[in-house]
Amino acid sequence: MQRPKLQRWLILAAVAVLAAVAGVRWLDRAPAGVEEAGEPVIRFVSPRLVGLHRGGRQWSLAADAIEETRGEKDERVVHLIRVRDGLLYRDGQEALRFEAARGVWREPGSDLVLQGDVVFVNKDGLRFETQEVRWNAEAERLIAPGPVEIVYRDQRFVADRLDADVGEDVYEFIGNVRWTNERGARVQAERAVYRSESGVLEFEGLVGPAELVFGED
Repeated sequence: MQRPKLQRWLILAAVAVLAAVAGVRWLDRAPAGVEEAGEPVIRFVSPRLVGLHRGGRQWSLAADAIEETRGEKDERVVHLIRVRDGLLYRDGQEALRFEAARGVWREPGSDLVLQGDVVFVNKDGLRFETQEVRWNAEAERLIAPGPVEIVYRDQRFVADRLDADVGEDVYEFIGNVRWTNERGARVQAERAVYRSESGVLEFEGLVGPAELVFGED
């Protein structure tokens, strides 16, 4: 006579265990917190994101945390906190690595804004640092609207802004370009263009004389 009660108790216990397991899996994937009831903020810890455009992967990155809100047009706005292990792709292959203090990604689309101690490095070792970079997914262009510092091998130069065509692997430095190398050579120009395929850096609109130093290696 006790068997039906025992079976019912076992069923209830099993349901409770399943519910607990499901709850653990949900919490494992759920946001770490929700803030400000008036303007919902959902926070995820240690996520990795991938930006797609026309079915192709354009970038991927990791962040210490992200916060999701809704924009003026009810679009998804993702605020990135401490961007790291960033990869920018060209034709499915890694073109640039990057990191930044923070960023903003708005959906739909793969446009991305990075801000604060932004660093990009390409496979040839060209490295540039700035405080803001804007990625245009449609044009595959990387724009730094403010001052940028570039280091490439034994060369260092600064410019007012950078406009990079990642699809063509061409980097254009615009405004007050000042180039130096370890041997003491100096060039000042209005504009410089670096083409990764040829490895050639061209200057346009020289300002004053160029000082070139020749000597033994």
